[in-house]
Amino acid sequence: YTVTVSNAFNCSTQDQTDVLILTYPELDLGTDQALCEGDVLTLDVVDPNLNVLWSTGDTTPTIDVSNTGVYSVDVDNGACFISDQISLVFNPNPVDPFGSDTIVCFDSPPYSLLLEALNAGATYTWNTGGTQSSIQVFSPGAYNVEVTSANGCAQTFEINVLESCFGDFLYVPNAFTPDNDGINDVFQ
Repeated sequence: YTVTVSNAFNCSTQDQTDVLILTYPELDLGTDQALCEGDVLTLDVVDPNLNVLWSTGDTTPTIDVSNTGVYSVDVDNGACFISDQISLVFNPNPVDPFGSDTIVCFDSPPYSLLLEALNAGATYTWNTGGTQSSIQVFSPGAYNVEVTSANGCAQTFEINVLESCFGDFLYVPNAFTPDNDGINDVFQ
C-alpha cells in the first residue's frame, strides 16, 4: 500500500508499506464418535507445517488414540491460533460365552447340547443360521456365533463340540496265555 500526504503549502510526502494478510489454519477433528474396544483412531491436523500441541502433550501432526476421552489440539501457523476437540467413547466388546471346547455323548439323554451366547442387548448370527442367543446342537462339530452388542461392537466366538460316549469301548486284552486252561487261551 502507498499513501501520499499533502499540506496547504503543496508539500507532500509519500510512504509505502506491505501488508501481509494471514489466515487461520484449517482444523477439523470431526464429529464425536463411538468406537469399539481394541479400535485405534488416528487424529490428524492435516497440515504438517503447523505448530501443534495435543491435550496428550504430543506435538506431532497425528496421534493414535484407543481410550475413551476428550482429545483437543491447539495449532498455529506462527501468527494465528485455532483449536478443536473431539469426544471419543470406546465401547466394550461382547464377552466370550464359551470358554473351552466341550465333550458330550449324543447317544444318551439329553441327546443334545444347548450352546448359549448370552450378551445383554446383543444380536446373534450362528453358523447354523440361527439368530437367537442360544442353539440346540445334536452332533459334534465346530460352532461359531457372531455377537453384536447393542453399541455395535461385533466379535465371532467358536466352540468345538466333541463326542465321546462311555461304554462304547472295544476291550483288547494286553496279554493271553495259551495254556489250555480256558482263560485267555487265544487272541481273537
